[in-house]
Amino acid sequence: MRNKILSMLMTFIFLAAMGSSAMAATIYQNRPTGFEQGISAGYYIWQEGERWHVQTVNTGAHHTFSGTVETDGAFSDVSAMASENSERIAMKVRNQKIEFNFNSLARTDGFSFTVSGSQNATFTLYLDGQPVDPANIYLGRQNRHPNSYSFPINNSTNYSYNNDPVNLLRFQGQPTALNTGNVLGYFLWQEGDRWFLKTTTQGATRQFTGTIRTGGTFVNVSRNSLEDNDIVKLNEASNEIDFSLRTENDQDGISFQLSNTMDATFMLYLDGQAINPLNIYLGSQNLHPSVNPFSMNTRDDQYNPYNMNNNQVLPSNSYDSTYPETTYQTIVSSNAQGKPDELDPGKVFGYFIWQDDQNRWTLQTTTNGEQRNFTGTIETSGAFSDVRTLQSMHPSGTWVDATVSNRINFSFKPGDSDQTDKMDGLSFLVTDGSDIRFRLSVDGRPIDPAKIFLGKAGYHPSNSAVKIYSSNQ
Repeated sequence: MRNKILSMLMTFIFLAAMGSSAMAATIYQNRPTGFEQGISAGYYIWQEGERWHVQTVNTGAHHTFSGTVETDGAFSDVSAMASENSERIAMKVRNQKIEFNFNSLARTDGFSFTVSGSQNATFTLYLDGQPVDPANIYLGRQNRHPNSYSFPINNSTNYSYNNDPVNLLRFQGQPTALNTGNVLGYFLWQEGDRWFLKTTTQGATRQFTGTIRTGGTFVNVSRNSLEDNDIVKLNEASNEIDFSLRTENDQDGISFQLSNTMDATFMLYLDGQAINPLNIYLGSQNLHPSVNPFSMNTRDDQYNPYNMNNNQVLPSNSYDSTYPETTYQTIVSSNAQGKPDELDPGKVFGYFIWQDDQNRWTLQTTTNGEQRNFTGTIETSGAFSDVRTLQSMHPSGTWVDATVSNRINFSFKPGDSDQTDKMDGLSFLVTDGSDIRFRLSVDGRPIDPAKIFLGKAGYHPSNSAVKIYSSNQ
């Protein structure tokens, strides 16, 4: 289709300029050659002079492209480029944030902008409502790929795209806050070319789980002070580590080296929920990431110093408005009877929970094709028994921990290409009359309650934390 430049009513009034931008990093310069060749549907991002361009490309199918671009400076001179179907373009622009949604039938849509008062911006990109595969993001004329769908750019520093150097000094040395039995959290640091991750608690037994991914490979992965029931799994491609560490009044951990990259992304959980970033300690300076998940190449200003004089250990699910103190919605058990009619593995995304006529409870996860990471905790005032996993469970990155009689922790990754049914799950019996409390997340965040289906009618709760009173009558 014939493209034309649309004029957007997006002129900003700013305070006095904070300074000029530095010379752009060469890795972002000039339009990706993949765009010219039409390699695949995806995002193409580049810089010409001081102007940034973001374009989306279709390869014949209808796609929705959405996301945000954020800066600690200010955006200016924002312009949109689209086909003649301008009504399919939605953009909301503020000084420090651009939000966009392209309901794209055209071969290409996009926008461009300049940044003042900063050299930094962070892109978070989605395709058809799901995090886009980084392999479908092309940066600069060399078609570089970031390591995640959410990634920073910096005009003056080459972060770890395709082995560009990255400043990792902030990770050097064991965190001084590591005090076994007295501090709750994760401790991550580097010594030479080896990385260490350790967990410790304040005495009580806690379950630490997570996933570490890299664009290169992990080598020489080691278990440090682990018991037999602690799980560390390296996938066949050697680019993903899944772990489940049951830590009491001691410390557990793993260590590894990286090959062909200097970056990895961490998704860290405590008792089935994404842990508060203030409970993650990085390097000898005890820095905290500002978000979880986080990447090694996250720019420096997104790490927060630790104050040894302040009590910064917060509840693991309360670090922002997304994680309020857990409040369970109580559901009548009759709403959870019978297998949901909407359960269609590989075509419907979400959690499916029900009780059958033999009083067995089942929790099943499925996706609409793309692999997702389902994690959570199921607790009861009674006791679980006869806990079973579905035979379709994929061996890599999937586990169920039911070593405590009143709690089940789980992690499922349905949707891998070699899973024909694209589902994982578990089932159990529970003491009659006891409550069952579900805390459900996907990709490190509480799941949208509209993606939870209860009982035959597919009832949707209004909360990702649900309490059901079990009845075997």
